[in-house]
Amino acid sequence: LGRRNKRYALVDAGFVVTVPKHVDPAEASCMVRLYLSAFQSIQRGMACLHDRYDYNQLKGQSILIQNGQTELGKVLIEMTTLLGASQIFATGEPEHHPLLVELGAIPLGLETFDWELFIEEKIGIVLVQDMPTAE
Repeated sequence: LGRRNKRYALVDAGFVVTVPKHVDPAEASCMVRLYLSAFQSIQRGMACLHDRYDYNQLKGQSILIQNGQTELGKVLIEMTTLLGASQIFATGEPEHHPLLVELGAIPLGLETFDWELFIEEKIGIVLVQDMPTAE
């Protein structure tokens, strides 16, 4: 039928989320992208498949998140906290450390990506992200 720009599309109501009028649609779509990416990263990092999708799936585990100051990093910290992680380590520049602490993570410098930490703290999941930022 050629290339047409459609303003409206007919979809099942189960696939639609109502966005409040004061929320920018672009921001709402970015939020879905971030949370879905974080959720999938955590689920793929699970060693025991029977623990997937459980609210306490990270209970007692230590997690390492690379670049915790990025938007995806902040969402990963939030989700791993909600899923019961006991310790969350996050790498970032020193100027971002107060933010990481506020989010509930233990900040590490970018140069602290040290394998001794994995042995001493028994890191359960390492979440390495390579997502462009606006900085």
